[in-house]
Amino acid sequence: MNSLKNFKESTYLSQVRRLRRLAVEVLKHYPIKKYELKFINHGENATFKIVTNKQSYLLRIHRHDYHTKKAILEELRWLNSLSKNTDIPIQKPLISNSGELLTKVYIPEVGQSRYCDVLLWQEGQIKYKKQPQNFFDIGVLTAKLQKNTITSIHRKYWDAKGLLGEYPTFGSLSAIKKEFPKEYKVLE
Repeated sequence: MNSLKNFKESTYLSQVRRLRRLAVEVLKHYPIKKYELKFINHGENATFKIVTNKQSYLLRIHRHDYHTKKAILEELRWLNSLSKNTDIPIQKPLISNSGELLTKVYIPEVGQSRYCDVLLWQEGQIKYKKQPQNFFDIGVLTAKLQKNTITSIHRKYWDAKGLLGEYPTFGSLSAIKKEFPKEYKVLE
């Protein structure tokens, strides 16, 4: 009899421990040898920071049945394109030992195969202060991204309707306006 609880029914800590074991299996598919594995988060993806003597990486273990393989590959190809065509500091995807951007790994403790990818680590910080220079910087970044956009075929919520339309995935335009500093006029 198997005493191991179903992954979804196990505690958050148990899930993280199992995902850590999966992360170790995933790294066997990449040209990364001696490393330290640091847990970051378990939410939409489970994420780990991989630290080596030469470089750090971000390992993402994608949630089962959340995004398709095609959707994840679309995102990874866009990141590659941004890293080649802009000066934006991008978490560039690492190619696996078999030449792939994405691996699919299974261990019994997790229960289902998971898509996984590894990206170069990019240091940064979230700026919470709403200062004019931050808005200018966001505008510059947005312009660079617009010049290097892709048409998302596999993630429909990344289009205008999905982002700011009638049923926005990440919040309505009116909610965004409420967060905007009062000293700035929001165009209608």
